Amino acid sequence: MYFERRTNHVFPFLKGATTSTENDKKRAEILALLVKGKAKGGIDPAEAAAMLADLERTAVASAAFSGGALRWKVAPKGGLSLYGVNSRMPVTLYVEQWERVFSAENTAAFHAYVKQWDGKDYTGERSVDGKKVAYTARIARKAA
Repeated sequence: MYFERRTNHVFPFLKGATTSTENDKKRAEILALLVKGKAKGGIDPAEAAAMLADLERTAVASAAFSGGALRWKVAPKGGLSLYGVNSRMPVTLYVEQWERVFSAENTAAFHAYVKQWDGKDYTGERSVDGKKVAYTARIARKAA
């Protein structure tokens, strides 16, 4: 059983629990098999240690993937992909583009723009099927 379907392309080796509660249950199952003993259908200490190490590795990788940490990866075409911002897809730009995003003037402009529009409605137009349609939007913040 794989960790989660959406992570197969990033972590194909992950299998097992995705939450700390599930990790605790799996850990208890492994320890119960160890106590049961090899003769009674359980596992030996070496197998238990390997299973616990795999579970710990899975938990660490799961925490890194689920938004706890941001990770960089070189994309196949040479761009830099940033994982952990969006739960599903990376943000990929070339080095020059990342340098523009992180430049001091762009950072200041970003903060000024957010300050200007935070909590206010923004109205604009967009094209839908060749027709201009008016819309209203507001800066959204992800609920913690």
